[in-house]
Amino acid sequence: VHGMHKTRHLLRSSTFACAFDIDGVLLRRKNPLPHAKETLRWMKEKKRPFIILTNGGGMLEHEKAKELSELLECDITGEQVILSHTPMKSLVQTYHNLPVVIIGRDASRVAHSYGFTRSISISDYWKTWPELICDRKSELPTISENFVSPFDPKMERVHAILSFSDSVWWKQDLQVALDLLLTHGLPSQAMKSPNDATHIPLYISNPDFMFPDMFRHPRFAQGAFFDCLSTLYYKATGFHLSIQQYGKPTTVTYEFAQGLLQKLLPQYPYQRISHIFMVGDNPASDIQGANNAGGLWRSILVRTGLFQGSENDAKFPAHHVVNHVGEAVALAHRLSEAAKSE
Repeated sequence: VHGMHKTRHLLRSSTFACAFDIDGVLLRRKNPLPHAKETLRWMKEKKRPFIILTNGGGMLEHEKAKELSELLECDITGEQVILSHTPMKSLVQTYHNLPVVIIGRDASRVAHSYGFTRSISISDYWKTWPELICDRKSELPTISENFVSPFDPKMERVHAILSFSDSVWWKQDLQVALDLLLTHGLPSQAMKSPNDATHIPLYISNPDFMFPDMFRHPRFAQGAFFDCLSTLYYKATGFHLSIQQYGKPTTVTYEFAQGLLQKLLPQYPYQRISHIFMVGDNPASDIQGANNAGGLWRSILVRTGLFQGSENDAKFPAHHVVNHVGEAVALAHRLSEAAKSE
């Protein structure tokens, strides 16, 4: 009997938690979607744990939190935000003091903040070495006068390529990324042997092919760039490119997210988390990731972004499909309460 009372006490002391995607769930570009503000306000008032889990990046977590807080009129802290590259902080212990190239707008600043002390953006890499690019120099951006490279690209080998956000200069970035892969990180040296299938490590933070934006049709995301790079690498070598992925739907990102929610739990008046509901609009990213993670994770697909279907997605079906984020949280609350009464 004592054990039964203890179990019931633990159940009454449990709560559900939510992981919200941004684009297509809470916002469309900078515009709040219907029910987003009220839903987050309810989560705060009821003291329900939630995090932001996005495949967006290119800024620091506290900067994204500030931006979201203003747009959604809800106090969101940096520790509640997981950007596509946030779990890649674990790579600092490997590459802290080694030359690495970073892909993405403003990504080098983020990398330095994380602790990649000898990182350089791929655009700064080719700006300091104009011969790498065959375009007319007058059509390309030039290096800042006060820029100081953390290493000499012509003399020191790049140990890894890390993609934190979308490439800006696709043609130039594809060319130089391929150069680095074909020369083991040092384009001033000869290309690798034709039967050499190895290359320097390549990490990407967002495998999404497309994402919803202001235009009526989805736009290319980071994954599309690496589909191009993979094709170029195969064409040049006959080997498949090896890519180490972060971001949704990878298991490493969902494990990181669950660990973060557990870390935040002492801030809330509950003893444990019973379920984690991933609320997303992308079946291949949000939903597949939550389904693969299993355990505490449940997936809720909304119709306010990439997914617009009347039924569930055929390839990556969610546990539940609703119209918008407000319905998603209402459903999560009902399911959580029903589980407690069983």
